[in-house]
Amino acid sequence: MDKCFTRFLGRPFIAGKFDCWSLIEEFYAQFGYRFDCAFRYKDSKVLPCEIGFKYFKDWNKVGVPKKGDLVLFKRKGVLYHGGVIVNRAAFMHATRSFGVVVSPLTCWKTQLFGFYRNAELDIC
Repeated sequence: MDKCFTRFLGRPFIAGKFDCWSLIEEFYAQFGYRFDCAFRYKDSKVLPCEIGFKYFKDWNKVGVPKKGDLVLFKRKGVLYHGGVIVNRAAFMHATRSFGVVVSPLTCWKTQLFGFYRNAELDIC
């Protein structure tokens, strides 16, 4: 696994300071990308980015993920979690219990919202 991923592994989850959305922001920042809004996780909801997908204007939905793609998840119609694709079968994300880990996508398939790619970014 590339260093651009491993540098985050094991980092602890800190509610309101470092969560899955903070991980996403920091991951893409290392490649010079800044989102137009700040993701925030509160009461199992993403604020304010769930309000509209306009904040992802540089991202295109793709059917087959590749390393470095953004992956988003919804539960009960609410965007609530996200991570970064490590390979076609796994993604890196921040969890309350274990901090930043890599998990198989198959465990999350029922909540998958989609995979998104920014063609301008050169990931790892």
